[in-house]
Amino acid sequence: MSQTNTMPKSTNKWNRLKLGIKVPIMIAVPTILISVAAAAFSYVDGARVLKEQNAKALEVVLDQAAEDLVAWFDGIDTDMDVLSSSMSTEAALRGFSSAWATMGSDPGATLRQLYVDANPNPDGEKALLDNAGDGSDWSGVHATYHDTLHRFAVYNGYSDLLLLNPEGDVVYSAGKEPDFATNFVTGPYKDSGLAQAFVAARDGDGDTVYRSIFAAYAPDDGLVTTFFATRISDAAGAFMGVVAVQVPLETMSSNLSKSVLLGETGHVYLVDAKGRALSFVGRDRTFSPLDQLPGLEQIQDALADEHKVLMNVPGVLGKPVEALTVGVTVGVSHWGVVLEQDMTEVLAAQNNLALVSLIQVAIVCVIVLLLAIFIARSITQRISRLAKSVDDIALGDYTSSVHEAKTGDEIGDIARTMERLQQALQQGQAAGADRERMSAEQRDIMSKFSVSLEKLSKGNLDCDLGNDLPSEYADLGMHFNDTLDELRRMIGELSESASSIESESSMLGTSAEELSNRTENQAATLEETAAAMHEITSSVQSTAEGSQSIVQAIGEIRAGAERGGEVKNRAVQAMATIEESSKQIAQIIRVMEDIAFQTNLLALNAGVEAARAGDVGRGFAVVASEVRSLAQRSSDSAGEIRDLISSSTRSVTNGVELVTELGGSIDEILGLVLDITDRVQAIGAASGEQSTALSEINTGINELDSVTQKNAGMVLEFTSAGRSLTQKALSLRELVGKFHSKKIIKVDTPKRSTAPEPSFRDEPFDVVSAPIEISAAAKAAPKKAAKAAVAAPQRAAAAGPGIWQDF
Repeated sequence: MSQTNTMPKSTNKWNRLKLGIKVPIMIAVPTILISVAAAAFSYVDGARVLKEQNAKALEVVLDQAAEDLVAWFDGIDTDMDVLSSSMSTEAALRGFSSAWATMGSDPGATLRQLYVDANPNPDGEKALLDNAGDGSDWSGVHATYHDTLHRFAVYNGYSDLLLLNPEGDVVYSAGKEPDFATNFVTGPYKDSGLAQAFVAARDGDGDTVYRSIFAAYAPDDGLVTTFFATRISDAAGAFMGVVAVQVPLETMSSNLSKSVLLGETGHVYLVDAKGRALSFVGRDRTFSPLDQLPGLEQIQDALADEHKVLMNVPGVLGKPVEALTVGVTVGVSHWGVVLEQDMTEVLAAQNNLALVSLIQVAIVCVIVLLLAIFIARSITQRISRLAKSVDDIALGDYTSSVHEAKTGDEIGDIARTMERLQQALQQGQAAGADRERMSAEQRDIMSKFSVSLEKLSKGNLDCDLGNDLPSEYADLGMHFNDTLDELRRMIGELSESASSIESESSMLGTSAEELSNRTENQAATLEETAAAMHEITSSVQSTAEGSQSIVQAIGEIRAGAERGGEVKNRAVQAMATIEESSKQIAQIIRVMEDIAFQTNLLALNAGVEAARAGDVGRGFAVVASEVRSLAQRSSDSAGEIRDLISSSTRSVTNGVELVTELGGSIDEILGLVLDITDRVQAIGAASGEQSTALSEINTGINELDSVTQKNAGMVLEFTSAGRSLTQKALSLRELVGKFHSKKIIKVDTPKRSTAPEPSFRDEPFDVVSAPIEISAAAKAAPKKAAKAAVAAPQRAAAAGPGIWQDF
């Protein structure tokens, strides 16, 4: 009859989940959380560094733009100094001025006709004409100096280079624009910026370069421009005229926003004290020079010469920007320089870092999840195979092999424990067969005793037990045979006594009295033997009951040991899972270290490239340095995490070894408990069977005692019936004749005594009240029988499979 044990359902949902689900969760969730936390920390630090480095890079760009602006104006001043001090410029101005005087009453109109109106080159390319071919002195001078002066203007980015005589006539223009050959004192452009620069240079000293204000210049289609002018004097210091250059703001605007660090939306613009743009604003030139700009905070800070970084403020184009401001002074003018970059581009690097971090975390999560599922499947499949083996054992199949028994891990330890349990159960089956064999032997022995006692009850004294008894019952058979020998001897003596009574009536009294004494002694001996056998039977029964109590107690110990084994198994599994998780985390840390190393290498390469770029790459160098620092900190943190994981792994490994040792001890205790249970059960069964056998022997002894009492009664009758001695002797012979045996011991017939015949009492002999002296041998007989009965099971146990020695 089988009994199914149903485990109560746990109220905790986690405990109801299978290992195939719990193991991936236990591995993946901590790892994913650690990865997310590490990515979050890295993102926060990286975003902060990127923000700081972007601000520093833009500060470098702004400062460089301001320095380049000042340097650009200083370069123009230098060019003007070179022009004013050049002998070629002096010679050209002298030649053009002299030739101007030879061109008739209206030299300006003549020259404009020759070099502007009749110029075969299209507008914007009039400067390509070197000689109009009119044969004039002016054309000759022009052919000599025009190429040099024109190339100088083009090379330095000037729209035009002009030479003016002291009267304000433009005696030479490299670009041949509408202002060529006009007078800037009395002509149509007398209020222009060039006229202002001419007057300032004419009236100023010879070493000063004068610049006009930014204003629209009509001859150049209203383009906002400025003019730089300085006077030219001869060797004697006499004023010869003025050299001037036209500087377009296009060149200045391009120089302000030429840095690649500005990205796609960054731009630098110049603003004057009135809040007007002095350069083009925006990549699409939303504002042109001299356009009034909005009164933004960054413009006010720049004009106040404050060096600030403003985050997420409205830009000049209306979008949120990061703005940087600085003030700059050029000559007597103070301007503001503003750098703006859209917040979308400012945050692009941070957003890209966040995206990369998310992708990395997602990749790590997928890898960890796949590894966790693979590990869980490898564990649960092995446990399922082991569970199948346990089910086979539970169903009584002790011959099939136990799965996973050849592996070296904790599951293999459990499988080998189950294999030992299977072997123990096989041994239990064999022990059951041995007990069945012993029961068959006991039934055979009891059958032999029954046959012998049946023969004895019928008077057949040839009922000895053979020598083929098992060793456990050899002593009992020997005592039974000894009893039969004693009985046959007594019967022989009775027979001889009857013959003696019949042949020698003179010895009747003495023989009858001796026979009565012997019979009474024998009865007492049998009574004591019966009492001893009863005590032995009670003792054996107590032993059997005590064995059952011991079996129950050992069963409770066994259950406790099995529960301890189960707890050990769960602890080993949990520690194995933690150890595997620690290994996976260590692998992830190595991946993070590799990423930090690659980042460090990339930052180093970026730093090298930035160093090659010079001043333009200073921003990149700073960024590369900070990224290297961040990568190094990430590598150090990963190393610390790896050290902690290694320490945790060593602790878990030590715990697994200790729990495994505990599990081995529990398994040994469980094996000993099972062995003790089987042996105590065998002892209890043997004690019960011995109790039954002793009860039957006690019954036989009681019957033998009854026969002996009858013999005593017969002797008393012989004693009391002297007159019918012959009849009593015949009756005695008839009684003795009931017992027949080929082994009855014959004794010598005593010689006729000359003593007087005894007198017989007529009254009956009182067995109870008559004083009977029991010999020492008779008194010792019950004790010997008791010792023999006790020694029998001891010898049987000694012959057994070492049960008592093991216990």
